[in-house]
Amino acid sequence: MRLEYLRQVAAVGLVNAVDRYDPARGGAFLPFAMPTVVGEIKRHFRDRMWSVHVPRAAGQRGSPWLSRHVPRRESAR
Repeated sequence: MRLEYLRQVAAVGLVNAVDRYDPARGGAFLPFAMPTVVGEIKRHFRDRMWSVHVPRAAGQRGSPWLSRHVPRRESAR
């Protein structure tokens, strides 16, 4: 992946943060924008970089989806 493309993805996140930011709520912009930009980059990697798409819930430990679709191993005691 080219660095310029990653910058463009981050810029999309920044634009989304600017659109959603409300200065009337009294918070600083940077702490509001960082999670939005980082989230856009993570979403890009999750949606476009993996060759096998795993449901988001499957990656969460103890998720109901995981319990239904993946058999549990017997624990060695």
